[in-house]
Amino acid sequence: MKKMLILGLILAVGLLAGCTTTQKGALAGSAVGAGTGAIIGHNTHHGAGKGAMVGALAGGLVGALAGDAYEQHQDNQQNRRRQAADRYASGQFTTYEDMWE
Repeated sequence: MKKMLILGLILAVGLLAGCTTTQKGALAGSAVGAGTGAIIGHNTHHGAGKGAMVGALAGGLVGALAGDAYEQHQDNQQNRRRQAADRYASGQFTTYEDMWE
């Protein structure tokens, strides 16, 4: 069992290496959500296995969506800052608010 867990972790790290930051955010969110959902589902349902499975699926989906949304927000902020810095460097008028929205 330990060997399978270690093999799974190594495989997950290998797959993460090729992901973009948005994919990493979605993957991290889904992993946290699935783990949390499995624990909650296991502890709240009479059929512990079924509850854990449903909780993991629901938590994984919600976590993936939340992680993806967060990473997209971060990417958008970074792009706006870069554009504001480019406008400033080119001599175009820029306000302080434009740079830090």
